[in-house]
Amino acid sequence: MIVNKRRTLAPDSSFMHLEAKERELEIRFTAPSFVMPERVQFKYKMEGYDKNWVEAGTRRSAFYTNLPKGNYTFRVVACNNDGVWNEEGASVQLSIAPFWWETWWAYLLYVLTFGLVLYGLRRYEMKRAHLRNELKLEHVRNERLEELDHLKSRFFAGISHEFRTPLTLIGGPLEEILEETCDTQQKSRIEMTLRNTHRLQRLVDQLLDLAQLESGKMTLQARPVRLIPFLQNLIASFESYAHRKNIELDFHTNDQLASTIIFIDPDEMEKVIVNLVANALKYTSSGGRVEVAVGRSSGSRIMPLTATARATELVEITVRDTGVGIPEKALPHIFDYFYRYLDENTRRESGTGIGLALTKELVELHHGTILVTSQENEGSEFAIRLPLGKAHLKPEEIVSENLEESDHVSSVLKKIECFEEVEKQPATTLEPSGNGNESEMPTVLLIEDNPDMRSYLREYLNHTNRLLEATNGEEGLQTALTEIPDLIISDVMMPKMDGFELCQKLKANELTSHIPVILLTARGSGESKIEGLALGADDYLTKPVSGRELRLRVKNLIERQHKLRERFRQEIAALDMKLYSLPITSSDEKFMKRAKEVMEKYLSDTDLSPEIFAQEMAMSRAHLNRKLRGLLNLRTGEFIRTIRLKRAAELLRHKNGTVKEIADQVGFDDPSYFARTFKKQYGQTLS
Repeated sequence: MIVNKRRTLAPDSSFMHLEAKERELEIRFTAPSFVMPERVQFKYKMEGYDKNWVEAGTRRSAFYTNLPKGNYTFRVVACNNDGVWNEEGASVQLSIAPFWWETWWAYLLYVLTFGLVLYGLRRYEMKRAHLRNELKLEHVRNERLEELDHLKSRFFAGISHEFRTPLTLIGGPLEEILEETCDTQQKSRIEMTLRNTHRLQRLVDQLLDLAQLESGKMTLQARPVRLIPFLQNLIASFESYAHRKNIELDFHTNDQLASTIIFIDPDEMEKVIVNLVANALKYTSSGGRVEVAVGRSSGSRIMPLTATARATELVEITVRDTGVGIPEKALPHIFDYFYRYLDENTRRESGTGIGLALTKELVELHHGTILVTSQENEGSEFAIRLPLGKAHLKPEEIVSENLEESDHVSSVLKKIECFEEVEKQPATTLEPSGNGNESEMPTVLLIEDNPDMRSYLREYLNHTNRLLEATNGEEGLQTALTEIPDLIISDVMMPKMDGFELCQKLKANELTSHIPVILLTARGSGESKIEGLALGADDYLTKPVSGRELRLRVKNLIERQHKLRERFRQEIAALDMKLYSLPITSSDEKFMKRAKEVMEKYLSDTDLSPEIFAQEMAMSRAHLNRKLRGLLNLRTGEFIRTIRLKRAAELLRHKNGTVKEIADQVGFDDPSYFARTFKKQYGQTLS
C-alpha cells in the first residue's frame, strides 16, 4: 500500500501516477508468513532513485520525501524465518509529474532568456564602445575646431593690421578734401565715403580686439572711475539719435550710487555700453523706449561669477528696450562669434555678429558676467554685473589707483555721430533731375536698406529716371503694387523680406509680373545667382556695383521692355496675328486670358467703358491702366478699341455680314466712327 498526504494506492494496483506536489510517500508492505512473522526480514529499492538495496529489517514501510520528477519502480523482497530470500519479490511503478518550471518549454524559455541576456549585454558593450569612439571623435573634432578658430583669429588679426594703413591713407586725405571743398554735392559724396571708411575702421578694430582677447594678449588696464558720471556722458551721446528716431531714452539710478567708484578700463567699458545701447536703439521702432538702469545686484539672477568676485559686492547695469526681441532658440548663441540670428529668422536688420561676442569677452575681462533675457516682439534686456572694489583684480591689472575726473567719452563720440549719420536718411520719392519731359521718364523703384548705398545709386539713376525708394522688402512690395514702376532694383539681404522672396512675389502677382527686376547682392556665389535667376530676376549684379554699369543695364532693360511692348501692341493689332500667341509669363498669360474672356462677353456692348472693364477684371482702373501700359503699351480704352477692330477685320475678311452688321457685332454704334478708326488702325478702308 502507498500512502501520501493526498491519497492512498489500493493494494492490487501495480502503477500509480502522482501529481507534481505528491512527492512525499510512505510505502507499506508485508509478507504472507504465518509462522513467526516477526522474524521476516525485508529489503527494498526504488529503481531510478536508490543505488543499492535498503535493508529494512522487520520494518514494513519505506519513506521517501521530495522525490524528483520521473518514472520509478519500487521493489521489495523478503526472507522467511529460515533466512531464505524470495528473489522475485513484489514491485510497483510510479510516475511523478514535473512542476511547470521543470517542463521542456520552461527549459526552452530559460535558454531563450539566457540568449536574450547575452544579446543585451553584447549590445550594451557595443553601444558603450560606440559612445567611447564618438567621444574620441568629438574630442578630435573639438581640437581641430579650436585649432581652426585660432588660425582664423590669427588670420583676422593679421589682415586687420594690414587694413589699418590703407584706411588711414584713405581717411586722412578725405578729411582734408572735405575741409577744402565748397561744392555741396561733392561734400555730400566725400562725407558718405568718409563715413563708410570709419565704419570699416570700427570693424577692423573689433576684429583686432577679439583676436587679442582670444589669444590672451589683452590685459585689463583698470583705474578708479566714478560710475554714474561715466555712464551719464555715454548715454547723453545717444540722445540726438534717439530723438531723431522718436525713441524715449532714459537713464535711472539712485542717490546711494551717486558717488560709487568702480575699477574698470574706461576705453574697453565704453565699447560695451556703446554697443548695447546702439543695438537697443537700432532694433527699437519709432515710439519705443530704451532704458539704462544702474543698481546694486540683488543676487537673484543665476549668473556664474569668478571665485574672486563671489564674495565681492556687485553693481548691475541693465539695458532694456521695447524692440523686436530675440527668438528663444537664438538666445544660447547670441554671444557666439559671427552669429547673426536676425538674418536667419526675422531678417529685420543686418550685422556682423562681432559686437555682442566682443561685449561678452570685455565684460569677462573685467571679472563680470552678462546675461540676456528676451521675448520676441516684446523687447530685450541685457544685464551686466561687475564687482566693486579692487580685491578681485590682480596687481598687474591695476594701472592707477588715483581717481581721475577726465571725460572718457571722446573716443566714441565720433563713432556715434557716424552711426547716426548713416541711419538718418529716409527713403524718398525723387523726380528726375534731367531736362527731359518728366511724364515720359521711366519709373525705377530702388529697394535698399543701406542709406549710403541708396544715395550712391541715386546719383547715377536720378538724372534719367523718376526714382522711387524703399528701405525694405515689404515696403518695396507695397510701393511696386501701388506705383507699377517700369523697373525694380532690389538688394538681396534686406530687413523684413529679402530680395529673393520679393522677386518671387513680384513675378507671381499679375500686376507686377511684367516688371524687370535687377538683384544686387554681396553674395557672389554661383548658387545665389542661380537662385535669383530661377525666381525670375532679369539681371543679377554682385557688389561692389559700378554705378555706370548699373545705369547702362537699367537703360538697356527699359529699352528692351519698351521694344517688347511695341511689338506686342503691333502684333495684337495685326490682321494675321492671333491675339494670345505672345511670349509672356504664366501670370501675364492668366491676366490676358481673363481680359479675353471679358472682351468676348462685352464685345457687342456699346456701353463697355474702361471703368466697367476694370470692374470685371477685379482691379482699379488705375492699376489696370498701368498693367496694360506696362505689358502692351496700351491704355485701357485703346486696348478695348484695338480688340474690337481686330475682331471686325477678321469678320470682314471672311465676309460674315455687312459693315453695319459687323459694326454692331463689335460694339460700334456709329458706322462713320467705325470706318475712321478702322482706317487709322490698318491704313485701309472698310471696303
